[in-house]
Amino acid sequence: STQIAVVEETLEKLKIEGIPIINVYNKIDKANIETADITISAKDKTNLETLLLAIEEIIYNNMKKFTIKVPYSDANIIAYCNEHGEKIDTMYEEDGVLLKGFIHLNKFYKIEPYILVE
Repeated sequence: STQIAVVEETLEKLKIEGIPIINVYNKIDKANIETADITISAKDKTNLETLLLAIEEIIYNNMKKFTIKVPYSDANIIAYCNEHGEKIDTMYEEDGVLLKGFIHLNKFYKIEPYILVE
């Protein structure tokens, strides 16, 4: 379609390449299903959860989920997680900080000693 061509041309002009693209079409009842990765209806919220899951999959593709407990004496590990990962939850306990989140696969090695087995 013309809209797809305009978007592709704009991305090319901006020199944006090598990133995942999800073709999303609103107005599910009028979408060209053959070229859509995901069809949605913003009006009645059809398939919005599917879209969010697809986005999440792309974002977290190179990341690993973790749950760690870090003693207060090793606060540098918390800073490391903040810099290289995405925290989901932080709980301050008597003997340290419990962190849950995602971290890039190539950065996981540094927090591995603190991993909690659930």
